[in-house]
Amino acid sequence: MWRFFRKNPPPDPNTPLQTELQELKKQLRRQNLLLEGLKTEVAKAVLDQRRPQTEAFCAMADALFYHIQALGANQNLNSAHLETAEILWDRLDDALATLDLEMIRESGVPFDARIHEAVANQAFGGSDFIVTQVIQPGYRLGPQLLRSAKVVVDNPESHPEE
Repeated sequence: MWRFFRKNPPPDPNTPLQTELQELKKQLRRQNLLLEGLKTEVAKAVLDQRRPQTEAFCAMADALFYHIQALGANQNLNSAHLETAEILWDRLDDALATLDLEMIRESGVPFDARIHEAVANQAFGGSDFIVTQVIQPGYRLGPQLLRSAKVVVDNPESHPEE
């Protein structure tokens, strides 16, 4: 009985606007994905363009690394030689930084599988590894890893008491 007096609700004027808003959101999401892809491609192209410039610096840094490592094997080094080596490392690190190039050569740091490649494991077990020796240095150009550092790892806590 009361249905007779009841009117159909008028169409909601917001519905076309909401539909249009949803379509605009979809378009913005698509454009955002396209822009992210373009950003990635441009960053890769820039790094690929800079890579030949950095190869000469990496070769020089490798030579210095192996030279100082060979000198370190000689136990008869005096403090002046060690100080000279540190000055050379500082100068080389500054030169590499101008190219946004970082040499990964530190020992005594926690092992990070993103930048290290373990070539030997001296630990008896455990999971918290420490880099004890760098066999070959690695390089990072900006955020991109050019070459992982080849390292020897150990877990000092895993050795039995002597």
